[in-house]
Amino acid sequence: AISLLDACLVSGFNSKNVSSITVTDNVATLTTAAAHGFVIGEIILIAGANEAAFNTEFKVLSVPTTTTLTFALTTALSGATGTMTVKFAPLGWEKAFSGTDKAAYRSQDVTGTRLYLRVDDSNAQYLAVTMYETMSGIDTGTGASTTLYWKKSSTSDATARPWQLIGNSTIFYWFSDWNASYLLQPNGYVFGDFISAKSGDAYRCLLIGHTSNAPASAFSGNHFNLNRGSANTAGQVMARSFTQLGAAIAF
Repeated sequence: AISLLDACLVSGFNSKNVSSITVTDNVATLTTAAAHGFVIGEIILIAGANEAAFNTEFKVLSVPTTTTLTFALTTALSGATGTMTVKFAPLGWEKAFSGTDKAAYRSQDVTGTRLYLRVDDSNAQYLAVTMYETMSGIDTGTGASTTLYWKKSSTSDATARPWQLIGNSTIFYWFSDWNASYLLQPNGYVFGDFISAKSGDAYRCLLIGHTSNAPASAFSGNHFNLNRGSANTAGQVMARSFTQLGAAIAF
């Protein structure tokens, strides 16, 4: 799962070689050397263009063929040149520390809390995740929350499990369809900054997961669920209370 998080948060994925980029009426048509797999609405990142204005993120406007896509330009530009690539854009996070089957991720958005998510990927069936206020190494930090669990699979086998990751520069949601008995009923796990009612809240960061590494089913073990009652606090932690004092608390 660390390779999955690396791809979605830090480095991007599905890189394709670009054959050409042409522009008509501020709409660019990008052609790839092979089928690209992008769909309308996805965010792509272009690199390698001699014209710097193209080396950034764009939203896919249309997909005329399997090897072409279009995107809108905000300024008048002619076509791009260079040895170019296009890929799914990462969310803009950094991998601050790493070790064997371990990684610590952090938002690069300076408007956010920039707290750390430490991930232990040493077990085949789950991730052990912990929120830290500061870190100086993959196993060293302060302000640690309780460790929670994000399930990858209900059994150790080679069967792929469907997943989705949705996020931005300060928060992401990972939906894992880990339980073979409850397909199409994924659990949701969350890390990142929420919108706080307190002005200047420096600890508006939350982590949600299972309290057990072996929940009985996809509907137990305390996980992010839109039907959760207001009384539920297990498996839900934030860095500090609104007072900005103390340690991580349940919410």
